[in-house]
Amino acid sequence: MPLPLTMYGATHCEDTQHVREQLTAWLIPLIDVNIDHDAAAEQFVIFINGGQRRTPTLVVGSSDRKTILTEPGDDLLKATLLDSGYAPGHPQNRPVIDDATLLNYILFDIRGCLSALSGIAMLARDSKVNLPVSVTNWLKKWQPAIETWQQTQDTIRLKNSLSHNTSNGGDALIAELADGLGYVPESAAEGRSLSIPQSLTEKQLVESALHAIERLNLIYRLLISQEYKLIYG
Repeated sequence: MPLPLTMYGATHCEDTQHVREQLTAWLIPLIDVNIDHDAAAEQFVIFINGGQRRTPTLVVGSSDRKTILTEPGDDLLKATLLDSGYAPGHPQNRPVIDDATLLNYILFDIRGCLSALSGIAMLARDSKVNLPVSVTNWLKKWQPAIETWQQTQDTIRLKNSLSHNTSNGGDALIAELADGLGYVPESAAEGRSLSIPQSLTEKQLVESALHAIERLNLIYRLLISQEYKLIYG
């Protein structure tokens, strides 16, 4: 399975439009994030590019294997895609997968975000880092919600494993999963108002937390709108 691909672009950026058109022509699925309308994503792009707001910035892969491309040329973009499991221009980039596998992809993505958030919360709780009080309080608010969601995830996995074919119950499981993430939009909105620390370590941690919660917010919106198959399918 090809690695996930996220593109951070801007509305009036010609390079963003070119890369988007190239990926579309190559039949490459992607998560398309407009940093003009997403403050946390904009902060992430500026951070990852050494303080510069450069678009498009592409993230290929996940935490265990990740490649960052900024304003890539077509040759570099194609080579990276090939190395990441894609076949530019071939329909196999959009494989047909069953509902059980689709659900596992979504759960894996969510678990990665929550693991990052939980790790940062633990550092703050144990006073390993000196985060602003507003950030620490924000982290504390959604910690119980994460524990509740963990129970939801376990229930969904059990139901999923008991059925060899979830095609009839897949929508119900997705609805249950979305319900377990119901706290995310409010938490994401609150996170956007937080002040970012100036010290490098704390700044990186806060920006990582904001990036994780914004990705959860995107996943939640995809689940609610039933558009998740466009990304994970």
